[in-house]
Amino acid sequence: MRTAPRIHRGSLMHSIALGFGALAFSLALAQEHPQHGAAHATQKSQVAAKNATGALTTYGDLPSFLAAIGDLGTPTLEDFEHGFAQYLPQTQFAACIEPVSQESNDACYQHGDLVSGIHIASTNARGVIVMNPGIYTLPSRTIGAWPYRLNSQSYTEVRFDDPPTAVAADVYGFAMGDGAVPTNVVPVQVDVYDGSDNLIGTFQVESAAYNVSSLAGFTSTIPVARVVYGTHVDYSAGPIDNLRFAGGAGRLDIGTADFGPVAVGDTQSMSFELTNAGHLALSIGQLPAPSAPFSFVSDACSNSTLAPATSCTVQVAFAPSFESDFDATVAVPSNDPASPTAWSLKGTGVVALAGRSSGGGR
Repeated sequence: MRTAPRIHRGSLMHSIALGFGALAFSLALAQEHPQHGAAHATQKSQVAAKNATGALTTYGDLPSFLAAIGDLGTPTLEDFEHGFAQYLPQTQFAACIEPVSQESNDACYQHGDLVSGIHIASTNARGVIVMNPGIYTLPSRTIGAWPYRLNSQSYTEVRFDDPPTAVAADVYGFAMGDGAVPTNVVPVQVDVYDGSDNLIGTFQVESAAYNVSSLAGFTSTIPVARVVYGTHVDYSAGPIDNLRFAGGAGRLDIGTADFGPVAVGDTQSMSFELTNAGHLALSIGQLPAPSAPFSFVSDACSNSTLAPATSCTVQVAFAPSFESDFDATVAVPSNDPASPTAWSLKGTGVVALAGRSSGGGR
């Protein structure tokens, strides 16, 4: 059985105050629209490109999106169904402390309810809510910036800890008129940004009815740091549901180069692979020379570009001149978001027994 979240007093009062808004929200809905439409099927989105940069490829339905990212594996899915909103009347909502994430502990979610790696907020810091499906006869719970006239144009922002290259979400777009009841469908604009907060691309989706979602799916040739979903219409809402994300930048995978014991005065050479374990091309810069007694014999990695799942080879020599443990670190530059990657070289110089040598290489 779930326990109540631990929240500080200010958060509690904030949630209580917003709770009264939920009651007014629900009453207005019941009085003005006692029988909202029951169309729940997700339609194929009408996707319109705007300010296209060529970096985005958009998808208006889930099968097409999943087929396009098949080589990225199964995407991470957050459906926002867990949390405390499920214990409220289905015509009310829960008000969250933003940003909403796996670390949340408020009236919406407790720690661990959401998948890791995402942070959801409003663009004007006026609040995020989880809406139960009974408010607008939606198929399931949604999350987004506060959809009320006082917040006019407040958009829903999703930030990623590990920038993906494929993102999709079910989105809803509706105008609120002069109250809390949807009056008509409005397009949802999707703005996609990179890690330097540069706009990668923009596109729009629009549904046939306010309670029918559209899929806003895309792949990007540039890792995505954040996505903003907004209606760009005063007194409107653009909540999201079923957020999926996958892929990522080029990732440099490189293990420790451990030569073990090598006789003083001998030289041992070994070949090591640098691998792109990511989903985009990995561009490697010039590798700096390691400190003695390590050295590069050959280097096929500097100033190269690796396609996903491919490798390059560096041959390293270890030539200890005295008895000791040796280690060095090579900072490998690349377009990996974690660059430079530290490559550790290790070896031990030992005194060889008479008639024996540890020299040689491969």
